[in-house]
Amino acid sequence: EALRKTQLTARLSYQLCGMPFVDLTHIRKSDIDGDTLEYRRMKTGTTVRVRLLRQTIQTMQTLKKKCSSDGSTASLNLFHCDHSFRSHKGYAEYQTALRHFNAHLKKLSRKLNIRRNITSYTLRHSWATAAKYTGAPIEMISELLGHKSIKTTQIYLAAFDDNELAKVNQRVYSYAEGRR
Repeated sequence: EALRKTQLTARLSYQLCGMPFVDLTHIRKSDIDGDTLEYRRMKTGTTVRVRLLRQTIQTMQTLKKKCSSDGSTASLNLFHCDHSFRSHKGYAEYQTALRHFNAHLKKLSRKLNIRRNITSYTLRHSWATAAKYTGAPIEMISELLGHKSIKTTQIYLAAFDDNELAKVNQRVYSYAEGRR
């Protein structure tokens, strides 16, 4: 059951444009208006708006059922916190929740025969890289990640491999040759 909750949480992070774990833990019902989630990044204070896909809403509903022990509808309750995140005790509680989540991701990846170490951070980078490969402009990727600077986004994005670069070069060359 713990691994299933971890899988759903990982899926939700990815579906919400690589939302960091800390922001996932603070999603409130009041942050959702219709099919749009609007929240402020805990790290940067940047406002992020994400249109909720049908699949994302389904994941949120399933996760809410698995996480709610007190029947609260205020948040997803991904971890129990008795103190404000900004307090020393609240931050320590968050760090414990993050360690547990990452440990469960590691167990889940082993169970799925994934050889790489998967963390909450990996989900964020994977989403950004996939967005890049689909041709999304870096400005959009940056905005959806909630970065204050495109330079931060560029650090996230892995370089394209040589084959991809060669394909682009071939297309440009073919275009130029066809223009003569």
